[in-house]
Amino acid sequence: MKLTVREAFYSLKESIRIFRLFNDDETGKILPYLRIIDYPSGATVFREGDEGDFIGFVINGRFEVKKRTEFREREIVLAVLKRGAFVGEFSMLEGQKRTATIKALEDSSLLALSHDGLDSFISSYPGPGIKVLKGIIHTMSIRQQMTSERLLSFF
Repeated sequence: MKLTVREAFYSLKESIRIFRLFNDDETGKILPYLRIIDYPSGATVFREGDEGDFIGFVINGRFEVKKRTEFREREIVLAVLKRGAFVGEFSMLEGQKRTATIKALEDSSLLALSHDGLDSFISSYPGPGIKVLKGIIHTMSIRQQMTSERLLSFF
């Protein structure tokens, strides 16, 4: 059975910090800016270096995050993302290209918020828009800290 945007949002609300901060009124305001994107197993969501235009919240399935290395045609797997994780947060910043390649490991779905949709949401609803931005920044900060800790473990 295919979920509606409302059902997908409420199923993820408690597991995604950005959405957990929303009250019922704010939830109703963001729903029109979201859409569901389905990916069959093996599909590429986006490639490293592509222009970024949305952030995606994993509804179901699994996605592999890969990054190119300096070795020809070699990639390393950075993560496997499951329900409640999100991808593409850097694309919410102006001019940022995708920093990794994302592929569906099985039939999977994302709840997507486009860059333009976020801009419109913030313009129309600054308070809840700030909550979204704070959540994105918080997650980027945590991911940066984890990356730094991983790098330190090599030295």
